[in-house]
Amino acid sequence: MRVSIVEQCLSDEVMGVMQDNKLGVFSPLTEEEMNRIHAALQGAGFITAPIGEFPLLNSSYISGMTIYIPNKNDVLSYLDQGGPIPER
Repeated sequence: MRVSIVEQCLSDEVMGVMQDNKLGVFSPLTEEEMNRIHAALQGAGFITAPIGEFPLLNSSYISGMTIYIPNKNDVLSYLDQGGPIPER
């Protein structure tokens, strides 16, 4: 029987998540980023429901947000070769 040991990775050691209090490549969207996205979409008229209020059936609203992971070559360049951090 073969047994393998997996080392535990602490959250602040996850590569590319948070380094030197800067957002990393794989960091989730911050509250500030989500608020800016909401404000931009609301300003453009795409969203009609205000934050914190229950939307009506005829309201436009955001049901969730996610960040798209950047191009793999851009990420590898940043992580392995010290290239520029890919845009979020």
